Amino acid sequence: MTTLHKDYEKKLKEETKTQEENLEELELAGSNGMDLKVARKKISSSAKKITYYTQMTNYYRIRAERRRVEGRRAYSIAFDNGESWPDPKEYQLYLVNKRLREAPRSWSVRVPKMTDRFVAQKSEK
Repeated sequence: MTTLHKDYEKKLKEETKTQEENLEELELAGSNGMDLKVARKKISSSAKKITYYTQMTNYYRIRAERRRVEGRRAYSIAFDNGESWPDPKEYQLYLVNKRLREAPRSWSVRVPKMTDRFVAQKSEK
């Protein structure tokens, strides 16, 4: 399986463990309104995370299986036609996509700050 699949499985196990602790905390909360409310909120939040992690685990498992099947199929077709595999154009698109995914998403990194412009204006006065 892929690294992402394993990561989500690990997160799922951890969150399930956290959910059990939250249920124990709910039992200990008693009838105190604030403690009960906090415990219920933790359980709700944990349940949402468990649902998300389960979905992502299944998604990456299915995606890895599908990639394996499609890769074998594409290789056999390319081999029969005498073409290179993987397709160089497809590989270039993969590299561009990878570069874009790993690009920093911080606004200050993407857009140059014009601080030198302000310094020049101040020194003229």
